[in-house]
Amino acid sequence: MYMFCHTAYHNQSRLLATSTLKAEFVSYATRGVKYLSVEMRNTRREQTTLEYESSDEHLLQLIKQGIFSDVNMLSLMYAAEMCYWITLIDSGSDTDIDFSPKAIGQQLAQQYISLADGPLKHSSWNTEQAVNICNQLQAA
Repeated sequence: MYMFCHTAYHNQSRLLATSTLKAEFVSYATRGVKYLSVEMRNTRREQTTLEYESSDEHLLQLIKQGIFSDVNMLSLMYAAEMCYWITLIDSGSDTDIDFSPKAIGQQLAQQYISLADGPLKHSSWNTEQAVNICNQLQAA
């Protein structure tokens, strides 16, 4: 869903041409965010029942937050970016009590920044786009 949304977002003249395409975009992006969020929650929940022993606090911090590979870090960023797009394309999207792309996007981007600047500091994760997303969502 991320690739569809990425492609559609970068072709806004077509995306905004009809309300149907706009509605499909928002629907797919919302489903993508919910899917990635649920997957991250489930991964964290499963891992809290397992015990890990390590003297590496950074490793334990990553495990507690459900980060086991670069795929998990990318999921945070993909979901945050889709929230950002939803907010830009559909300014009324924060009216859903169960789904607030602005709040969710900020939370996910901040989690990404915290991990990239914390335990993954020396692993070359770039936070520029995540910081931009946080700033844009805060200003929205």
